[in-house]
Amino acid sequence: MTTTDTGTKAGGGGGRKAGRPVLPIDPRIRARRVQVKRDEGRRRLRFVLITASTAAAVGLAALATRSPLLNVDHLTVTGTRHSTTAAVLEVAHLHKGVALTDVQSGAAAGRIERLPWVDRAHLVKRWPATVVVTVTERTPVALARAGDQWALVDGHGRLLEAGPGMGNQGVLPVIFGDGPLGRPGSSLPPGWASALRVATAIPESLVGTIASITTTADGELELHMVPTGLVRFGRPDDVDQKLVSLATLLTQVKLRGSIVIDVRVPDAPAVTPA
Repeated sequence: MTTTDTGTKAGGGGGRKAGRPVLPIDPRIRARRVQVKRDEGRRRLRFVLITASTAAAVGLAALATRSPLLNVDHLTVTGTRHSTTAAVLEVAHLHKGVALTDVQSGAAAGRIERLPWVDRAHLVKRWPATVVVTVTERTPVALARAGDQWALVDGHGRLLEAGPGMGNQGVLPVIFGDGPLGRPGSSLPPGWASALRVATAIPESLVGTIASITTTADGELELHMVPTGLVRFGRPDDVDQKLVSLATLLTQVKLRGSIVIDVRVPDAPAVTPA
């Protein structure tokens, strides 16, 4: 008789699972794994805290810039003589109570420089609540006249003031040309350039002596002197040399009666009766 032993199965062993035996973990390796996980946790926590702190700092900074303590309380404008402080502040969009962080110095200076008399403007913000505006104004060199229109102009041909009562300006020469003249802040037409160039170059010794400058039909310039006398200036070249020649000649010649001085050749000026 054949019998079969069913008490033992292949691969048995009292219910132990098939496969490799489980080996115990070295305590040092276990400790290292635990330490690595703890370090990872600390890094994550640190990142979260830094991110939250940065966001909070940015938010507080934004709120601080909007604090009433940083609003403009003091406005100072210096260097103005013909432009008013009110006009400067108005075009610059400056007023008390505006946030100092909203003041754009470059843009405000550009708007101020559009005022007729203003050549340059510079803004300085002084924390926490002050804005200082420094203005450099233009210097008039002549009176432009076209018909019954008068305008005060600087050496670049910019109209500083305009009006019918501009004729009484003392020592400034009058330059004549074709109109119409523009508004203050605009520029003279190109046809005025020759007379303006001479007016700008007049030396101190001739200030008050040259009353007016005109352009003849052939494009030459004539200077009218006080109390009387005519200067044939010619083309607007060698301007400085011609003016020096005129000033030197006037130290030697007394203006008696009506005379004509010809400085078209500056090295050989001539004086003749009118």
